[in-house]
Amino acid sequence: MPLNLTNVVLFPKRMAQIKNFGGMRFNGYTPTDIDVAFEYNAKFFIFGELKLVGVDIPKGQALMLWHLCEVVNKSGGECLAFVAEHDTTPEQEIDVANCIISEMIYTRDGMIKQRGDVNKTVKHICDAYLERWQNGKGK
Repeated sequence: MPLNLTNVVLFPKRMAQIKNFGGMRFNGYTPTDIDVAFEYNAKFFIFGELKLVGVDIPKGQALMLWHLCEVVNKSGGECLAFVAEHDTTPEQEIDVANCIISEMIYTRDGMIKQRGDVNKTVKHICDAYLERWQNGKGK
């Protein structure tokens, strides 16, 4: 079953609002956001971060994605986390399904694995990962 990542944004103006985490420092750290979050049956999770081509993911965001996969893995679930690139202007919508994944981490057989230079669309990787999970552990 292919993963349908299409969703209607109900409040686009609210989505565009800047989130100011400046007043929420904890030992020098501030919260972050996740651009893509998907959960299936409390056992399969996808998290993703979208970046403009050439912009690196901040260390804190990368660590958070890694730690989310660790927690899901320890609980017996499966997790995919990725960084995908787009080349849109701030005025344009980002077509998430067609963004190109530059790097990803994922769980398989109780291990966390990492892969760089993926060079496939978000839709392609998410569909393939969900299909593998459904044919193996999930359902």
